[in-house]
Amino acid sequence: MIISLPMPPSTNNLFATYNGRRIITRGYKAWKQAAGASLARYTPEPLARPYGVHIRLNMDHRGDVDNRAKPVLDLLVSHKVISGDNFVNTLRIDRDRTVSECEVEIWSLAGEAA
Repeated sequence: MIISLPMPPSTNNLFATYNGRRIITRGYKAWKQAAGASLARYTPEPLARPYGVHIRLNMDHRGDVDNRAKPVLDLLVSHKVISGDNFVNTLRIDRDRTVSECEVEIWSLAGEAA
């Protein structure tokens, strides 16, 4: 299954501290809403766990690609595309100028040797 999403924010920009409490940032909240709307276009078949995930990002070399994985994986869990990111056994992240913003491929690794 391949899913197109808006560019995820960096992990560094997901939460802020306000009055001693950790809160979600406006940018992350907006991305979650937009990405959730994009994800709603798909009706994925349930995948057996564990999972493989390949994230392709259209971004330059100023940002760290690994900082973009957390919001994507958390979105997949919250929308029940995968049952938990703790079941992701394979994760690949690439810079890829052929995708619009972010493209995520998910597949089951069930049946493969652990």
